[in-house]
Amino acid sequence: MKAPELPAEDAKAGVKIDHVAKRLALVLVPLGFKRKARQFSRAVGSGDDAHWQIVHLQAGQWNEGPRGEFHVNLVLQWPALLRLLAQREGRGWLADHADKADPGLGPFSERLAHLQSELPATHPCTRPAIPDTYTFGRGSDLAALADDVAQAVVQVGLPWLQQHGSLRALADFQGSLLTADVEVRLAAALLLGDHTRAQQILVERRARFEQSNNTYLASVRGWLVGLGMEVSALPATVTPAQPSAWEHKREAAQRAEETQHAQHAQQIRAQVSAAPAAVPPPAALAEAWLAEHRAAWRNDPAPLADLPSGRDVAALDANGRETVLCALLQHLVVREQQQTTPRDPVQPPVDSFDADESVKLLLVALLPTLPSATESTVLTVLGQMRTLVTRWQQELVTGGYPWGFATLVRWLTGPAGAPHRAAMQPAIAAWLAAYAHFAVAAHDRLTDLVATDEAAAEDPAHPLHELMREAREREAELAAQQALPSAEEVRRRITAYPEQRMSGADKQAVATLRREGRRDAATGHLPVTWDDDDWGQVAAPAWQALPAATRDAMAPVLQGWLEGVETRPSKTWLRTLAAQAAQVAQAGAADVWRAWVLQQLAAFAPSSGRTEWATTGARPGVGARLGEASENLLLGLLWWAWHDTALDAATLDEALHHVSTGAWQRLPDVGARAPTVGGLVLRMRAGLGEAAQQQVAALGAGRGVPKQRQQAVERALKEPLAR
Repeated sequence: MKAPELPAEDAKAGVKIDHVAKRLALVLVPLGFKRKARQFSRAVGSGDDAHWQIVHLQAGQWNEGPRGEFHVNLVLQWPALLRLLAQREGRGWLADHADKADPGLGPFSERLAHLQSELPATHPCTRPAIPDTYTFGRGSDLAALADDVAQAVVQVGLPWLQQHGSLRALADFQGSLLTADVEVRLAAALLLGDHTRAQQILVERRARFEQSNNTYLASVRGWLVGLGMEVSALPATVTPAQPSAWEHKREAAQRAEETQHAQHAQQIRAQVSAAPAAVPPPAALAEAWLAEHRAAWRNDPAPLADLPSGRDVAALDANGRETVLCALLQHLVVREQQQTTPRDPVQPPVDSFDADESVKLLLVALLPTLPSATESTVLTVLGQMRTLVTRWQQELVTGGYPWGFATLVRWLTGPAGAPHRAAMQPAIAAWLAAYAHFAVAAHDRLTDLVATDEAAAEDPAHPLHELMREAREREAELAAQQALPSAEEVRRRITAYPEQRMSGADKQAVATLRREGRRDAATGHLPVTWDDDDWGQVAAPAWQALPAATRDAMAPVLQGWLEGVETRPSKTWLRTLAAQAAQVAQAGAADVWRAWVLQQLAAFAPSSGRTEWATTGARPGVGARLGEASENLLLGLLWWAWHDTALDAATLDEALHHVSTGAWQRLPDVGARAPTVGGLVLRMRAGLGEAAQQQVAALGAGRGVPKQRQQAVERALKEPLAR
């Protein structure tokens, strides 16, 4: 066999693991193993003892770009054993897979790294200890790595497979239950006809069944009885696991905490009851409500029904409930104002956010009862949110606000805040500025921490050692591809797009605030504008060059698209689109608009390929990456063209081809340029006839096609759009 060619330094992690597998094949195939991707198997033994010896390279879960890791798993799989195990209730599916080598089904398995301790002191292996995981990155010597893997497999892995490759070895195995569970050992003994050994295993491993569950225990008992075993050694029922000393201590601390919050709530309510006012003050109710929830949250109470103060809140009028809302947030505002030093962004004190989740759950319950709000309330809430801009919780890579930020934004930008848009917009702008300032400051603090850690000697025991090592490798990889931006340039990018450090709903909430700040205060409409991305820079001046009458006719349509366009819109939305098209035709602007639409669809394919990164990802709206407004407008134009009956299929397919080319362009370290747009275009093209459908299928065929595009092609062929 010919040695495989080394992959490039910037080749994807999967390609590099495949290379290791190919080099491992040079050693294992001559020994009788057959290779299938990253799995090697050979059949040995006869009769019930016939089995597969399997060596499997398992890729790491977080592999990214050219760096990653993998494990080497060793597996023994007996078809006869699996068929016997399949007789247990609920396990019949095993029989369907018994005759196919599968590392996921092998009942006797071990990780190669765990066998290092089994090497005798005089073992001829001269390589360093087998690592828990084999890691690689840009510049790694893959040939040497593959040789290390092959040597460890031959000198350690194959002897283990040989030593344990018999039903007798399995029946007599005394090691970890993770390597071979009790029922597997029982089945091995029964296949050997050794009921004495099977009975012995049952007695020795009784604890395994005591600590399971009653359903499993009943199924094992029935299975063993059916195989002729005497099962009196099995427990009659499962013994509940006794809590450890640590668990006792934790439960005691939880009870003490709950008692403390309950007592605090009682004190507040007692003070309120003693006051002459007939109605409890909303601020006191808010504090009592929060304390009650923190005392009972493990029981998942309904905030407005199960908690006494919650019922009182529900009984208040709208003004009272708005006061409670502000009081809940003020509780956190006071806490944040008491934070005299910047919070450690990586390891904050354990009690930094102990009340935030309760505040969030109470807000979720309270805000739906406030469909409208006074101007003073929404401005107060926005002011409190500005103070709480620093109450941000770091996660692994990104982070967010644990106190209900996204929930509050949905409320403020919905019907409750709509009447007060003119007053809110300056406050929204102030919040966005404060958030950008905080994001830059947090970046600076984190940069200083990293610099301090890098200056110190590496400490493998440090909890973030691996994370920092990978971050340094990643930075080195990026620097090798292109010059990294300066510190000031990174700070500028974070200032312009600080929400890149956020995750999920919070990032979307910031986008919603930006959109709300752009609305016309009187009409609530968004201005027709594109983002400053490659396509937007072309489409925006083209829009201004249209006749004024055409712009006037189409502006309301585009304003609607800017609110969001779905790739699977409702029938109501599509009927509205058809009505809008009819109005444009009646106004005599259809031909001009149709030509303009085709021009802009064709203009999407060209791209500079440029992206702008700061910390966690490429920023939308800069370079090749579509921004939110540009993407919505492009999706709207696609649907318009799709439903324009004056466009013949050939002309439409040509325009869709241009968009597809641009959408599936691969951007370095980013992936597809616009996969949402690309997926819709493929579904549209798949509905234009057999020729177009074959072209779509070709986009997902062949080697090296990205999985994201393959999946989009499969969906398009399965669910083509009928025009």
